[in-house]
Amino acid sequence: MSAAETANKAVIGVDVDQSAESATVIASAMKGLAYMVQFGLKEYYAGTFPGGVAVIAGAESNAVSLSPFSTAKWKTFSQADYDSLFAKLADATIVPQKDEGRTDPTLLNPQYITLTFVE
Repeated sequence: MSAAETANKAVIGVDVDQSAESATVIASAMKGLAYMVQFGLKEYYAGTFPGGVAVIAGAESNAVSLSPFSTAKWKTFSQADYDSLFAKLADATIVPQKDEGRTDPTLLNPQYITLTFVE
């Protein structure tokens, strides 16, 4: 965030709503911690907790989201835009690509952004 402040640029926070941390935070990509805690407790008490296994959850189970629009600083991205995009993630119309094991992020071939890979 300090680099964005110095360069007069914007950032997207991660894990929780980081809008209070810096004026440069336009939104935050948030983990749905409540869902994962509930999932883990339910599995534990049912005797089916996987333990030692990575559990991946996404938009389909509300395990990810953007920060509330009340704290966002988008210039052209509306609540309706977000709702539409999130619905497409939840129903798998849009499936995010995984970057695991990739050494060159340009191989992701992004459609909506310009990616500059700096080594």
